Amino acid sequence: SRIVEVGDIAVGDVVVSGVGEGFVRTVTGVRRGDGEIVLETRSAEITEAIDTARIATSAVVDGSDHNAPLGGLSPVETRTDHLGGAMDLSGTVLFEDNVGGLNVLLDIPEGHISFQPSVDVDIDIRRARLESLKAVATGELDAKISVRLKAEGAFAQSRETEIRSFRQRKVLTQWVGWVPVVEVITVRFYVGYEADVQGGVLVETGAHANGIVKAGAEYRRGSGTRSLTGTSSSFEGKRPEWSQWATGSVRAFIRPEIDVAVYGVAGPGVRVEPWVRLSGEQYASAAGANASWALDAGVRADVLFRMKLFGEGSTYERTVYDGERNIASGSWQLDAQPERDERTPERDERSPERDERTPERPREDRVHERDERDEDAVAASCVGRSVEPIGRYGALSGVLFGASLSAPT
Repeated sequence: SRIVEVGDIAVGDVVVSGVGEGFVRTVTGVRRGDGEIVLETRSAEITEAIDTARIATSAVVDGSDHNAPLGGLSPVETRTDHLGGAMDLSGTVLFEDNVGGLNVLLDIPEGHISFQPSVDVDIDIRRARLESLKAVATGELDAKISVRLKAEGAFAQSRETEIRSFRQRKVLTQWVGWVPVVEVITVRFYVGYEADVQGGVLVETGAHANGIVKAGAEYRRGSGTRSLTGTSSSFEGKRPEWSQWATGSVRAFIRPEIDVAVYGVAGPGVRVEPWVRLSGEQYASAAGANASWALDAGVRADVLFRMKLFGEGSTYERTVYDGERNIASGSWQLDAQPERDERTPERDERSPERDERTPERPREDRVHERDERDEDAVAASCVGRSVEPIGRYGALSGVLFGASLSAPT
């Protein structure tokens, strides 16, 4: 790279700024006159400004650079209290409206999330070519979600929205000779739901997930991109107690999204999504009308590598962890007092760095054994599993409910 005076800038030069989020642009035209120099530019790659460099960044996004209010109304009603590093979701209204003349309320009576990841980024450029790029987010996740749905009739909808008041950002500037390299790490938090019920319901349920999340990827020239993971998680839930019943399901989630931008251009990203789902169905048998329910919870982690800034046109996206467990399930005759038949999966505390096995799906042939214990909480745990296929969650299985349950305190 060479440094020139402003008056000597010519077509083909690369202009770099370290102000704000920074930028890197290639000059395509220069106009001079009336004491001004006007530059016409196009987007440039980082390798056009830097010939050889090793750029390593390590930062903890802990809310110390929490954004000032962004103006306007938040897409959802939230409390923005920070509970010792946890963000309080209690009282968040996800949906409240009249649908076809029927009132619907879907909210989070109680919930929080604590996730303050350390983000490590390593960029190696040699002879104006990207040799390697590595980005990993590691942190302890603690998330509690209770979800309540009150619907006077059938309701089917899915939605997600950012809690803008939770957004966090760190701006880091390093120097390669005279060239400033600006990296911006942003953490955004999304909440959402997927609901599909076929009649009036009153249901509340929840789960508490915690564990260590490590998710990222590494690109090496000549070898391609590989996923990096070493995640484990465990879950606790509250058994449902119902007052109305309808076939259907409801799923709620919180999703932190971590993105690293260099010169304002999106680069590596990590998404972590803890979730809870209550589902159930009515069915007929020789003994009469019956109903069954299941409470499931999980954590999913995805990585996203956008390579345009680094001279690589491809985008790499993978699910690197998909931990899911059935916490409890049960069945009963609808004309009788419900019997709560819980099944708790065995604990498995292993936390492998990488496991390429295809993830097991929850068993459909659930065995229900009568449990006379008075305890309200049930628990399950799972360990990290590497998953290659790309894609979001599939269609919900048509199943449950009508429950009125208090989330664990």
